[in-house]
Amino acid sequence: MEQANVTGKPKYAVLFESAEEIRGYHTKSRSWIHYSALLTVKNGSGKPVTIDMESDSVQLFILEIPVKYRIQAETITDAYATLVKFFEAYGIILRSYKR
Repeated sequence: MEQANVTGKPKYAVLFESAEEIRGYHTKSRSWIHYSALLTVKNGSGKPVTIDMESDSVQLFILEIPVKYRIQAETITDAYATLVKFFEAYGIILRSYKR
């Protein structure tokens, strides 16, 4: 299950990966925020769930919101709860375009 790589750290196998499109509404500027993300679940201990988010939106620079962000968590639910808190810290509400 665990294999040591060149650095001596264990290398965990990827159990699940999913490309995600994460959108939120920035209430102050009344604009949509978009991140492309990769949700990864590994078979390791600690925090095996990661969401790596990246956006190419110029608007994020203006609003001083990180363009790249990584969330690590114990479960997928914890990862998305952390995502909601991250968005809330910048005045963003997690929501889809369909509302």
